[in-house]
Amino acid sequence: MPERKNMGSSEREISDQEIVVALATSVAPFNKAAFDNAFALLVRMYGETLLRKLCAMLHRREIAEDILQKALLSTAQSLKGFSPERIRELKLKAWLYTITIHEAIKHLEKKRPFEVSLHSKAFDEEFLDKLEVPNQQRPETISEALDIHEQVLGAILKLPAIYQKTALLYFVEDYSSLEISRLLNQPEGTVKSHISRSRKLLQASLKMLVDEEG
Repeated sequence: MPERKNMGSSEREISDQEIVVALATSVAPFNKAAFDNAFALLVRMYGETLLRKLCAMLHRREIAEDILQKALLSTAQSLKGFSPERIRELKLKAWLYTITIHEAIKHLEKKRPFEVSLHSKAFDEEFLDKLEVPNQQRPETISEALDIHEQVLGAILKLPAIYQKTALLYFVEDYSSLEISRLLNQPEGTVKSHISRSRKLLQASLKMLVDEEG
């Protein structure tokens, strides 16, 4: 797993909060100079990590870069309608990942890529083990892998809001329950409960796909 900063550190929390506030104040009302500065902070903090994730999903760097730009802009623009309280409480990383994956899925729904790696993060044994996917439901071909890829990511985005961010961070980003509890400021027991419930919902979604194709 790549190294990352301690998500519970005050330095990282302050940095995220500053970016959110800077973006929110620059979009309502819109101030181009302030927005450009705030957007540059967002790109510097998360752009490289998100681009790697998108490249692993899509295997087309030019498409990944385009989707990343859309996701970052969408994240910034979405703050326009947020209340001051919601802006203060927003967990930037989880929110940004949610929007980024949503943009990737929209692309996949429009036009499937020609190649999908069975060894990408979304299909490795650790990921499938976390979901407790039965052997008979695991992908054997590129087409089956893409079906599971879209199904899982789409199902995560359709989870109740209370489970969605936890599922993204645990199943897709490979954070531990302790790291997620720090990131989302929730008791670890609550995070584990959300992971368990999310797993059951995702398993049901995968089973439905297999039954429909059977």
